[in-house]
Amino acid sequence: MNVLLLSPYPDRILQFLANDDVTVTDKIIDENFLLNIGCEQVISYGYRHKITKATIDAVNGMAFNLHTSLLPWNRGADPNFWSWIENSPKGVSIHLISEIIDRGPILTQREVGISEHETLSSSYEILQSEIAELFGSFWLSKSRNSTVATPQIDGGTYHKSDGIDRFRELLSQGHETRCSEIKRYGQLHGLWVNG
Repeated sequence: MNVLLLSPYPDRILQFLANDDVTVTDKIIDENFLLNIGCEQVISYGYRHKITKATIDAVNGMAFNLHTSLLPWNRGADPNFWSWIENSPKGVSIHLISEIIDRGPILTQREVGISEHETLSSSYEILQSEIAELFGSFWLSKSRNSTVATPQIDGGTYHKSDGIDRFRELLSQGHETRCSEIKRYGQLHGLWVNG
């Protein structure tokens, strides 16, 4: 199968694509790019650009996104940070790409328990390992092509990439800030969406 992997850090999941003809890029692409390489399926993993409807249509809707949140919670940017400050569920999801960011039907997902004693960096690594493992199970499954996508439930949250800017003072230790500090801040400032 001819697969386009859109990712700035493809190494975690390339091992599961060993039987496919894979093109990797993190540059902006369009439907002409897909046609030129003969692409049949698209996988987005940490890709920072919007994928258009024409691009999705060029692969007959066979465009998948790997997202480090338990959708519908924390669509968009920085899902790990928002799961702590808003006390929302933590997990990983694989969904079909739609025109609206992180709104496509879910193919598979997994809730992930993470200790609040972790840092943003270490909790991010846990989620990255979990999404890679979930992708491997999904991609290598004989039933992958018959998996029924489930529409996302109403609700959840969405965050833009600049939304985290107002919390820079809280993140004085950067990615080494303890998740417990972020969670406590969210509770004290009434940001929790769950309790």
